Amino acid sequence: LTTNPSTPYGKALDWISHSDLFQLSPRNETFLQRFTLVYFYFATTTEGAWNWCNPSVDDQNRFCTLPSTTPTSRWLEDSYECAWAGVLCEDGTVNSIRLPGNGLNGALPEGLGHLTRLTRLDLGFNELAGTVPESWYTLPLEWLILENNQVSGTISESIGNLENISLINFGSNDFSGTIPAVLGESSALAGIVLAKNNLSGSIPTELGKLVGPDIDFVIIELDHNS
Repeated sequence: LTTNPSTPYGKALDWISHSDLFQLSPRNETFLQRFTLVYFYFATTTEGAWNWCNPSVDDQNRFCTLPSTTPTSRWLEDSYECAWAGVLCEDGTVNSIRLPGNGLNGALPEGLGHLTRLTRLDLGFNELAGTVPESWYTLPLEWLILENNQVSGTISESIGNLENISLINFGSNDFSGTIPAVLGESSALAGIVLAKNNLSGSIPTELGKLVGPDIDFVIIELDHNS
């Protein structure tokens, strides 16, 4: 995949090899993290640039401001990737990506699964499509927000692997099939938004067992489905 220059992987490899002033060795412990974020940018601009914080062009200011945030670095700038807009790190490792309403497009990028300490992912109100990659269900996610995109397919039983998940927001998409009963086995889940999809079948009785020792109540939104 990385040898094809037309793919997001190939574009990321070309950029990190020839344009990135950091010139990290693949053996560097932060190489995979930086490469994955570069790949993520190219994977979510397949049909056009983002609304804000694209790489600078010519003499454009290297800093940008996402809505409701303070000025930060544009993506693919000659800066530490933890300084790129919408990215938060802990001890130098990416644990949060929040880019709602920024015009991200294309299929949900499977390679994001390489960010093995990612706990919060908010890509709501964009133009993303495709299915939720199975690799995402291996992450230690606490928030997974994909509201108001064009995501389709069924909700995988693998969603039960998200042991730390507290918020799932898949509202206003094109999900189909049934609601996995495995969601009712979560001990941390406090919010499920599946409204405005094409889901069908009965509501699993297991959802009524969601309240755990540290949760007083659970918000569940399932309206406007089949």
